[in-house]
Parts: sequence; structure tokens; C-alpha cells
Amino acid sequence: MKPIAITVALLCCFITPTYAQHGDDVDSLEYFSDQEDLEKATVYLDNLIKMDPTSAALRMRRAEWLVKMRQFDEAKKEFTKVIEIDPAIWQAHGQRGSIYLNSKQYDSAILDFTQIMGTSREVDSLTYSFRAYAYLESKNYKAASRDYDSIIRLRPKDPNLLNNRSYAREQLGDLKGALQDVNDAIDADKTYVRAYGPRALLYLRMGDRDEALASIEVYLKAYPRDEMANCLAGELLSHKRDYENAIPHLTVCVQKEARKDAYLLRAMAYYNTGDCSAAITDFLKILTFKLSAPEEAEALYHIGVCKNRQKPKSGCDYIRRAFQKGTYDEKQKHALLTECQ
Repeated sequence: MKPIAITVALLCCFITPTYAQHGDDVDSLEYFSDQEDLEKATVYLDNLIKMDPTSAALRMRRAEWLVKMRQFDEAKKEFTKVIEIDPAIWQAHGQRGSIYLNSKQYDSAILDFTQIMGTSREVDSLTYSFRAYAYLESKNYKAASRDYDSIIRLRPKDPNLLNNRSYAREQLGDLKGALQDVNDAIDADKTYVRAYGPRALLYLRMGDRDEALASIEVYLKAYPRDEMANCLAGELLSHKRDYENAIPHLTVCVQKEARKDAYLLRAMAYYNTGDCSAAITDFLKILTFKLSAPEEAEALYHIGVCKNRQKPKSGCDYIRRAFQKGTYDEKQKHALLTECQ
């Protein structure tokens, strides 16, 4: 499952101190600023910038107001001007990097965050987590894992960080390390139910279906409409031949997106619980997908058997079609010879 995203709201972490300004427009600027009418305040701030265009403090204030007004493209340009005037203003790099991060310009975000590494322990605590997420989203999992190592040393009980490092480790093939991270995330915060989703997938990849099922059931108590989690639960329950409980999960799984494998599992679940009408409906749906010859033969065969159960010999044409696919097995041959003679 995907890592936990970092949002634009975290831009506030890089806000620079406000400096006193002087000039004819200051009173109006401060009045509208106190009233939180930033659009009007910006008019007076722009007048001050015209008088002192190389003032990094004025431009920084304008950039931060643009962020508050959610004018991120303009804010990014203003932060760039601040950096051109004074590259040492680390807050400008931090805020511009956050804008790059949230607009999925990961390489640019990484450059900005790298620029301010080492500013202070507090800044590094934020910057490592931001840069790690940028590496994660750009699929540089080794670099992401290294950054998460650094930030987790500073914040060892942060479940989001542990969850995200788990994802990086999983992508690198370190399944044991990934599992340890999600377990640590749960230990750090017992209410952190989202970690049970990736834990289920990790257990499944490691071959422990029972633990995978136990984890995904905990996850689904908090997120009952999660489609992929329901797909997984349906698959695991089908594997245990608990078809009655698998069907509701598989139904959620296919509600928004037609998934061939889920339809096949649900069709077989209906078939094995004796609900031939529902099974036929799902097998007919499966025939609309692009199938291999064995898959098509399997669907045709089960339609035929179900129809024969409903009315003798009414499904024999389907069984013959399955047999003609050239991928028949003994059960199809037996049905053809015994039910359709």
C-alpha cells in the first residue's frame, strides 16, 4: 500500500520570522494583515517592494502570503527571488521545496531540501522526512531508506515515518525489515490501524496467509470500503474455502473497477456454495475479458455445469465449447460424456 503523503499544510514549518518594516504604506499593510485581508495587504506590500526591490524580508513576506492564499505558482516564483537576493535564507528553500514536493517536482524538491541540511536539529528533523518522501515518490528507494534511517533516529516513535520506511524496504526486497517497521509503527501507536494493510501484504508475500488474513481483517474494521483490502480479504478467504465470507469482500472489490481475477474468485465462490444463478452471471462477465484459452474453457465449463444443474442438458453446448478449446481436463471430459449424451 502507498506511503503516507506529506501535504502543503506542512509549509508552515518553514515560516520565516517577521521583520518590522518602515514606509508610508506600513500602517495600511499592518492593518489589513491584522484583519487577515491578505489581498488588500499585498497591495501595500507591493508598494514597499517597488521602493526596495532587493529586500529579501519584504519578498519573503509576500511569498508566505501567497502560500496562505494558495497561489503556489506565484509563491514559488517569489521564493526564487528571495533566494537570488540571499541564498542563506533557508526558509525560502524549505518552502519552495515543499511547493515542489506537493506539485510532484521531486528532483527540484530534493535539491532545495538538500540545500538546507545541517541548519539545525529541528530543521533536519523536518527536512529529512520531506526529502525522504520525495525520494520515495521518485522511486529512489535506497536514498529514501537512508533518509528515513536518519529521521527515525531523531523521531523513533513516529508511525508515519516507520510506515514509509517499510514501503521503501519492501521495494528493495527487505521484507523482514519492512515487516519490522510496520510492527514497530503499531507498537508505537496502537490506534495506527493503517499499518495493518501493508502488514497483511508483507505476510502474504512471505507466505503466511493466516497472519495476512488476520491483519487485513483488523484493517477492514477501520476502512471497510477499501477496495484493494477487500480484494485481498476475498482472495485469502477463498483460499481457505470460506466462500460465504469471501463473497461480500469480492463484491466490494469489483464495485468500482471490473477485475477479472476477483470476478473469477467470486464466480467460484458462488459455484461452490450452490448459487448457480449468481455463478453464471459472473462467469458470463468473465467471458467479456481478454482470456487465455484455459481461462475461457474453465468459465464455459462451469456455466455448462451450472445450467445442467438448473435444467438437465441445458448447459451442454457450453461444455462442448469448453472441450473444443483443446485445454480440457478430465472433469470436463467426464461431464461431456455423462451429462450430455
